[in-house]
Amino acid sequence: MSDNEIRIGVFICHCGTNIGGVLDISSLTDYAKTLPNVVYAADNLYTCSEGGLNEIRENIKEHNLNRVIVASCSPRTHEPLFRATCQEAGLNPYLFEMVNIRDQDSWVHMKEPEKGTEKAKDLIRMGVYKAALLEPLEKMQVGVTPSALVIGGGISGMNAALNLANQNFEVNLIEKDSELGGLIKYLNKVFPTNEDASNLLEIRNLVESHKKINVYKSAILEKIEGYVGNYKVNIRQNNNIIEFDAGVIIVATGAIPLSPDGYYDYNGKNIISQLELEELLKENKVNAKNVVMIQCVGCRNEERKYCSNICCMTALKNGMLIKEQNPDAHINIIFRDIQTQGVTYEEYYRKAREMGILFIKYLPEKPPIIKKDHIEVYNEYMNQIIGLPYDLIVLSMPLIANEDSEQLAKMLKVPLEENKFFLEAHVKLRPVEFATDGVFLCGSAHWPADISESISQSNAAASRATTIISKDILVTEGVISKVDPALCIGCNRCAEVCNYGAIGVKYEEGLMVSEVNPLLCKGCGDCAAECPAEAITISHFGRIQIEPMITEAAKIEVSDGHPRIVAFLCNWCSYAGADLAGVSRYQYPPNIRTIRVMCSGGIPKSFIYQAFLNSADGVFIGGCHLGDCHYIAGNQDTLRRTNEIEKTLGSLGINPERFLRKWISASEGKLFAQTITDFTEKLKELGPIKNDYKKKEVVITK
Repeated sequence: MSDNEIRIGVFICHCGTNIGGVLDISSLTDYAKTLPNVVYAADNLYTCSEGGLNEIRENIKEHNLNRVIVASCSPRTHEPLFRATCQEAGLNPYLFEMVNIRDQDSWVHMKEPEKGTEKAKDLIRMGVYKAALLEPLEKMQVGVTPSALVIGGGISGMNAALNLANQNFEVNLIEKDSELGGLIKYLNKVFPTNEDASNLLEIRNLVESHKKINVYKSAILEKIEGYVGNYKVNIRQNNNIIEFDAGVIIVATGAIPLSPDGYYDYNGKNIISQLELEELLKENKVNAKNVVMIQCVGCRNEERKYCSNICCMTALKNGMLIKEQNPDAHINIIFRDIQTQGVTYEEYYRKAREMGILFIKYLPEKPPIIKKDHIEVYNEYMNQIIGLPYDLIVLSMPLIANEDSEQLAKMLKVPLEENKFFLEAHVKLRPVEFATDGVFLCGSAHWPADISESISQSNAAASRATTIISKDILVTEGVISKVDPALCIGCNRCAEVCNYGAIGVKYEEGLMVSEVNPLLCKGCGDCAAECPAEAITISHFGRIQIEPMITEAAKIEVSDGHPRIVAFLCNWCSYAGADLAGVSRYQYPPNIRTIRVMCSGGIPKSFIYQAFLNSADGVFIGGCHLGDCHYIAGNQDTLRRTNEIEKTLGSLGINPERFLRKWISASEGKLFAQTITDFTEKLKELGPIKNDYKKKEVVITK
């Protein structure tokens, strides 16, 4: 078979009635046979079944296929399966392309099957043009250091370290305080069992005496270099620098309570925090008869919009403990919402009510007011202000991120969300992992978590970590950036936008040329989008593959005045949000043609201009929310570039309202559907893009 001969096989899935019950599958199959380089096309009931996979394997060999397309569901769920199937048949797995005609077609256009079928034809055609330009990619193999670094010696960090050590892996556990234990050291009892917190601290002895765990207390992380499987770590302890290697890193730095200073006349005497109450209960020093607890102090406001997760249960626990010590005590909990998820916690709440604890709801716009001998709270249900006497007021303060979280995030090259907690790679698919391979997280470093959650997450993080350090050889991802030295101008802009330190300029034969470290590159494409000389290519999602898709996407035939929309969606958030719209069956107009990219930061401005030059009526870019980028800050570069685009479209004779950028998360399927619906209506008002050119009196050609 000639190296230049492209032989594409297209396999179209019925997915039972999920696709076949809406789209005309036989029409799609016949259409696929007419496309360039397609030598085989067929449909099957379930392509992901063993029978469907065998059909792919057999036809790769029978028809000498060197490109494979599966038109079915989302690549975010099934792409690894089909790639592995191609590899089993002797085909490079990166010569596979997946077309999403279920989540982003049949499910969202169930009421318009004919238009959905036409959309599926366009999506398949776009996939064929991309597949013809795919290149075989090679994964790299690296040796693995069979040890772990655990950062943080709280309950989650200690449990993760013990989990790994019991599997005979060496663990280096570092803690910045002088002793292990984290916040548990300051607790009296833990909910919902009311067990003494000191019992949980017995794990310290197991950790500190374990022969496979090296514990470094009063230690600070100084430097981390390297990549998954091969990290080099420097820590400082008592002014001494200690160096060691690690194959994986687990972040278990926990969180800290917000200081009550400045809230509700806090004085540390008769107005205290829940954490201070823990100490009083531990020493049996609560003598108050009238106790009022105020929930959501310092959170669920403009400064901190989040719920701290543990405050309600903490108030219930401490209120019941006071009642146990003094049954005649009057306990009032002033709340906005009581968060007691699950049967166990709900029963805990019911028990608190049975013990005589009273709950009074307050409105955030009418917070409680503390007087000299009583506290006033407006009750919406009674429509009046209630006066409550108090001897002791307890403020439920939220957990907040550690002050050094940003510094650690930069060192590890991992993202933080807007509240400075560490951000996982994917809330459902990878909840204890970062996008940076080999780095994991657990406990309240991720989000305020109770003890049971922290332990569960630490076990999950340790489990995921073992999938790396249990191997002698690690195979890395093949989708990375590559530099053409002949085109590189040595401007170093690629290094400026890379959040992983994976690319930078070096001197080569008297010239400054960029070079990519393939072991550090995560394949976001931000450097390629930034390169003014187009010297950098992101494999599989580069200009050579995406530009033909843009051309084909803009060719779509539309009716009923529907505009042609070309959409670029980042794999981790907006594309996932579009998938969720499908899962939820949110319907939206069938005039959008989506192109998946790994990161919105990997979209060069030329893609947007090309779509308009090919007569797209509108262009949409969907990315992660700012602060939530899977690639740390790739969407910050998206924001900068698209702001520049909005300023220049008018000079090209294009109404800037034809371009839309929207931050959409994986959980915002409804928002995605509504955004596309609204954008379509806006473009209808503007009319075809040729109207803009006529008004400008210019002719724009390729």
